[in-house]
Amino acid sequence: MSLEHHFGDGSDDNYVAKVPIKADFGEETTNASIALSQHETKDVLVKTENSTETLDKLQSSPSSSATETDEELLEHAAKQHAVDKPILTTTRRLKRPSPNQNGWNADQKPLYCVCRKPDDGRWMLGCDGCENWFHGSCVGIPETFNDLVLQYFCPSCTKNGLGVTAWRRKCRLPSCSQPSRVDIRSKYCCDAHGLEFFRQQVRKSLIDASTLKTLAMHVHDAKELRKLGTETPAYPDPVPADCVREFEKQEIAALDSRIETIDGELQYLQRKMALLKFMKEQARRLSEEHKTKNASKRDLCAYDVRLSLQDDELEVYMQSNNVDDLAAIPLEMAAESGICILEKNRCAKHSGWQAMFSDDIQCQFEVANNRKTVLQAKKLEIHERQRQRSILDVEHEGHAEFLRPQLASMDMDRLLSSTF
Repeated sequence: MSLEHHFGDGSDDNYVAKVPIKADFGEETTNASIALSQHETKDVLVKTENSTETLDKLQSSPSSSATETDEELLEHAAKQHAVDKPILTTTRRLKRPSPNQNGWNADQKPLYCVCRKPDDGRWMLGCDGCENWFHGSCVGIPETFNDLVLQYFCPSCTKNGLGVTAWRRKCRLPSCSQPSRVDIRSKYCCDAHGLEFFRQQVRKSLIDASTLKTLAMHVHDAKELRKLGTETPAYPDPVPADCVREFEKQEIAALDSRIETIDGELQYLQRKMALLKFMKEQARRLSEEHKTKNASKRDLCAYDVRLSLQDDELEVYMQSNNVDDLAAIPLEMAAESGICILEKNRCAKHSGWQAMFSDDIQCQFEVANNRKTVLQAKKLEIHERQRQRSILDVEHEGHAEFLRPQLASMDMDRLLSSTF
């Protein structure tokens, strides 16, 4: 036997359930539960109160007959309670998102983070701005920093000005990811980590046996040993002659010659840049004079033919004529002096000559400086090898001086005789 109950107003989301009711006349109440399933599960509790009393009333009512079976009486009792006392209660119905709503996939699992993936068990942290959740690996925050995050704002909220991520101060011990104590203004999360930090610092400051041996070879007594570190050691300068190889001398001489050549090129480029600056000023002056005399609003091209000279020819010209002493050429003599007097918009031959020559000279400057830097680095590398070689010689000499006082004269003679 079952009880059929309808929910809602007959729409697609309405549920129909048949509830089997088991009556026990020896107990005061009877409970039955029904399960409704359409996208989610809900619990419905069916209660029949005072079943024995209700059945007694039904049996004594005029509408009941003695020939009615127990099943018919139970069915009549259930209908009576459904009308008089609502005996079905349901839990709150969950809100289902639409299938195409952002943040949900086909399996109805919410999507998180900038990667737009569901919760897969990885560590996540929530944004205090948009209240979305982000994988720590996606936003560059390891899980060990969980306790260090005071407030977190995702990149989007930070860009929109909602706030910035704030951090607690980390414990000074590198291997610890806990925040430092704020109640006593400490740099450590606990006293033990403070002690461990300084133990590590002491271990770093210890000198190994090899280093101690090298230091001992450069001092004569304990007093000099204690003074080590008060002054910065310097390389032998100048480098001893016996530490310089012949091929290194030749290589350094070749490098010096090439560097000197590049220095000459840089000086030439500086004079050429000064000449170009003079010609730009000359073009501006001729354009102003042209506008005044001809009531024109257009600038002149004013390209100077001297810029077309080859580098060697231009170098000879600039050496014989100082840029500061060049005389200003009037507009009437500009054409005879090799200056283009066409208006700028009508001269296609020299279009953009000022910017073109400026960029060309600047590019030559950069190339020459780069070549000079490479040559200087090679020269410095050779000198460094010579200094290192001289230091090795000093170390060997110091080693001999260190060992000699440890041996008596007889022992020294015996050692030398056995060696040679």
